[in-house]
Amino acid sequence: FFKVKMDRFYGLFYTGGKIAFTPDGKELAFASGNKISKIDILRKKVEPLTFYLRSIVLSLDIERRGNFMIVIDSTNLMVLIDLKKKEIRGKCILRNNGILLKWSPRGKYFAAVIKNDIQVWKPNLNSSNGHSSFQLSRTYNGSYGPIWDIDWDQTGDFLISGGQDKIVRIFSFRKKKNFFQINVKEFQEEIFFVKFLKNFDYFLVLTKDNSLTTWSFLPNTPKSVLTWGGGKLKVKMLTKSKIWVEKKLVSAVFLNLNSNTMFIGQMNGKVCAFDISVFLSEETQKRKKLLPLKPKILFSIETGYSLDSSISSISGSSNSGLIAIGKFKNGKIIVFDQISNKVLFFYGNSKNHFTCFDIAHNNRVVCTGNRKGSMNIWSKISGFCLVKFFNHIREINKVIFLRNNSRIIISSSSDGTLKVFDLQKGVIIRTLFSVGSQKNFDMISPDDSGFFIAGSCKKTFLICIWSIKNGTLIESLQGHTSPIRALSFLKNRISLISGSLDKTLRIWNLENLMSNKTCSCDFFNVYEKITKIVIHPK
Repeated sequence: FFKVKMDRFYGLFYTGGKIAFTPDGKELAFASGNKISKIDILRKKVEPLTFYLRSIVLSLDIERRGNFMIVIDSTNLMVLIDLKKKEIRGKCILRNNGILLKWSPRGKYFAAVIKNDIQVWKPNLNSSNGHSSFQLSRTYNGSYGPIWDIDWDQTGDFLISGGQDKIVRIFSFRKKKNFFQINVKEFQEEIFFVKFLKNFDYFLVLTKDNSLTTWSFLPNTPKSVLTWGGGKLKVKMLTKSKIWVEKKLVSAVFLNLNSNTMFIGQMNGKVCAFDISVFLSEETQKRKKLLPLKPKILFSIETGYSLDSSISSISGSSNSGLIAIGKFKNGKIIVFDQISNKVLFFYGNSKNHFTCFDIAHNNRVVCTGNRKGSMNIWSKISGFCLVKFFNHIREINKVIFLRNNSRIIISSSSDGTLKVFDLQKGVIIRTLFSVGSQKNFDMISPDDSGFFIAGSCKKTFLICIWSIKNGTLIESLQGHTSPIRALSFLKNRISLISGSLDKTLRIWNLENLMSNKTCSCDFFNVYEKITKIVIHPK
């Protein structure tokens, strides 16, 4: 027996949920269906984890040291993953879907939004038997609708949440004496983003009507807050601002506290960076009157305007200054460098299913075709898509590299054409057409010399022979009465072998094509339908 190891995935695309950076900012993790993939940003290499979850991943988060990841899928399965050993350490089935995960600052607990509740779990990370168990530590309920965002304070003692019911709730995790749950109800729209500032003293709230507010507690020192009795703890609004005058729907938010920069993604695919340092300054927080401040726009990132351009996730790394932007509807991730103010790279693929593929003879690139008529060239080393071609208008049935030449690739399509691509120049050097009703070519095969190319038609069962040099149709071979499932040139000979569902195997002698004479054919009847032919290399 021998073991088979998964070497690389091609065609992975972002399927929604949080994009999580590792603490050093050199890698990021994202969900792709029921798989988790990691992108090495420095080497621009994508590496999927070698195990699957039961269904689509809904949410994930990486703890602060980068050793563990927690994941929830759509079947309510919660999984703890050891990123160093690349193995699953524990599993747990929840009663409802988990839509949001957040590790505590110390990495010993994590909060999970389960329906309208918040549950705090403690995983056993140091189990001696190699398997982890989960212990439910707290459950906070009372929300009247979905919770959109949660956050821990820097000590891990308090949690803040906001959601559809337009109420900001603050919970104590450490059982503080005389501490009562705080509910802030002074909002007119749904709470989209909440964030603790300076431990427990201040917090920031962004609502869906583009209103950005900062709040402080009365009294505003942590010790007095914890001893404030009777549940009468009050909060005070310090600043209030309308980010945009016109109504622009917010779809994703990320706040970098090191640079005091807030990134806001919109439904139209635009990401704007705002300087909110004026909101967080000590002078602003000491004022007694409400300040109508307005954040300064630093720059904007255009990710494309279309119906599928909505920004679904924004995440960042404070150490490297990188920002990752996820677009669920078209399956793409954009990595932006905040320091140099430029896009580093795009990653992703269309959600169309592959119909064919071929590996280059130099073992460095892989070519795939899909149902929409586009062809992708992938790096076998990094897993990234190097170039895309959108030259066919219907499904691509077959792609094949020219023998002993990884630069030239040939594709056949249901649109009735064969196209010859030069990958080094990134252009089409030949388009091979058929005549009459000969459409929907599937099987193709070039000869060893690279002079001829043969293609079979699904509709008429004819085999067409073209000259690659000048792109002209030389001959149409007829004889098969059912679809052709195997087509190949014989090595070092100008002969073509074809197998069909009509239970015949035919060998075509094409030497007479050079002198414009009729081709001869030898055929053999077999007892079963032919679906594949393998030729001995010698």
